[in-house]
Amino acid sequence: MPAFLNDIDDKFKVILSKKQISRNDLLELKSSIIEAYENDTITDIERLQQSHRILTLNLYDVSE
Repeated sequence: MPAFLNDIDDKFKVILSKKQISRNDLLELKSSIIEAYENDTITDIERLQQSHRILTLNLYDVSE
């Protein structure tokens, strides 16, 4: 499981362990999910860019 999913799962468990769940608890969970998703998306984009660079370099190496 990716690290960001573990973080979300941990926060969810903390909230479930409370006797009463407040609106702020849910908003905090929601914002942490959004942040984790955004960070994961950025990581995916960076990996794609890196793969593109490698493919481009390999293309130029083969051409010569």
